[in-house]
Amino acid sequence: MSQSINTTGQPILLHDLYHRMQSQFLCVNVTHGEVDKLIFVSIPKNASTWVGENYFHQGNNCENLKYYDIENIVKINRCKFIVILRDPLDRWISGMTQMIYTEPYQPFEQVNNMHIDTFDWETVIATVAYDNHTQKQINFTRVVLFENIIWLKFDDHLKENFIDLMSSYGIQLINNEGDANNAANITKNHDVKTSVMEKIIDALNQHPEYSQKIIEYYHEDYALINSVEFYKKQ
Repeated sequence: MSQSINTTGQPILLHDLYHRMQSQFLCVNVTHGEVDKLIFVSIPKNASTWVGENYFHQGNNCENLKYYDIENIVKINRCKFIVILRDPLDRWISGMTQMIYTEPYQPFEQVNNMHIDTFDWETVIATVAYDNHTQKQINFTRVVLFENIIWLKFDDHLKENFIDLMSSYGIQLINNEGDANNAANITKNHDVKTSVMEKIIDALNQHPEYSQKIIEYYHEDYALINSVEFYKKQ
């Protein structure tokens, strides 16, 4: 199967209205050589809340943008886009946890009652992606210039790499009193949320075929992760 990774010099605009409408961006103006703007591509469950609460906020003169704002930027080549990529299986577990915890009785077309103790795992795995927390990460990058993306990896070094990157563009970030060390946005003392995640992990451990189906579904994301060079603190 061919990979739909954009390696051209032009942005691939999403034809899927859902993804276009869900795409969100955080922008700060910079004066750094040939770069005018640093734009953070907000991918749910990829530290987007952590970035917004701690660094990309009004204290740093941040601006919220939608996909149509990106399309209307005249000097798009003078923008650098920051994208954080996360292991797809790890992200799926986090995304499903949030969806089940925040919307336990929300009716979905494929699953009538999205509750951790009642839904049919076979049906869940057959669909895999339900909302923007579980959609493919690559979908959120299609509205931007691939060659202008700076890639960061969601790992234990994310905080130091992110701060170093912003500093390299002359931006000294102001913490907004968020939890600067909790990029995963997991409430450590939240028993109910933790319980939901543990049940998901237990189910995957008991059924390795579930994990394999999830990994196969996100083959484009894995291909993307394996094809890019991630920024590291200088």
